[in-house]
Amino acid sequence: MTLPHALLVAGPTASGKSALALTLAERLRGTIVNADPLQVYRELRVLTARPTQAEAACVPHRLYGVRPAAELGSVAWWCTLVRWRSMCGPYRDTANLR
Repeated sequence: MTLPHALLVAGPTASGKSALALTLAERLRGTIVNADPLQVYRELRVLTARPTQAEAACVPHRLYGVRPAAELGSVAWWCTLVRWRSMCGPYRDTANLR
């Protein structure tokens, strides 16, 4: 199986990572996969500057708000979801894996 190409956008808080990721995803017809450990939690939308509905409508966004704040996440949990999503493709979706 050939894995898709990926770009990693990293940097300090409030440095424009989200805007850059959105621009790149629009130009390259890509998908933004969240790797922020707080943005995976459903209840932390305001505290984490999660993408707006308008931004999320421009390109697919994955792994935002997919876990209740009462449950601990881990790198292993996140990697499992990323692998599952890449195998299923963009059109197989469930309520919990946005």
